[in-house]
Amino acid sequence: MRVLSFLSLVVFMLLQVRCSGAGKLPVDEYFTRSDTLVNQGKFNEAIEMLGSVETYYPADTGAVIRSLNAMADIYAMNMNNYDQSVSVMQKIIDRYPDSPESPKCLFKIGFTCENMIKDIPRAKKSYEAFLAKYPNHELALSVKVSLEHLGESDEELLERLIKKNENLKDTIQ
Repeated sequence: MRVLSFLSLVVFMLLQVRCSGAGKLPVDEYFTRSDTLVNQGKFNEAIEMLGSVETYYPADTGAVIRSLNAMADIYAMNMNNYDQSVSVMQKIIDRYPDSPESPKCLFKIGFTCENMIKDIPRAKKSYEAFLAKYPNHELALSVKVSLEHLGESDEELLERLIKKNENLKDTIQ
């Protein structure tokens, strides 16, 4: 009877471990499994998987930032949830302001607000914050150009470029 009870306990514990997830995995395994879940269209599960990186590896800031970036990408590219994507990118900026990812996230927030959410004042605020914090960053020129053309439609931008090109031709001739 004791053997049967012991075996039942072992089977129960194995089922608990299997049903509750795998527990702590090697950090790269979270990214691999998340990619698989995204490919299966299981976006919320992929985000949960990525959230485990911070749970199990909070001191590995590189892995946490990578997982947050991946979450932001899933929200934006797979779920069209741009506000949530922006929120996750803002976490990176707030928690890891000295990370090389912070300026990229600030740029992506401006771009997302401008082009996806269509919140021009919010985009302007992000772009201006970028230039104030990172005036010499490699993305600064792109941010300046985005600010110059903020709110213009594709047609307006094309028209402006055609005019500029015509003026350049007149100057050269």
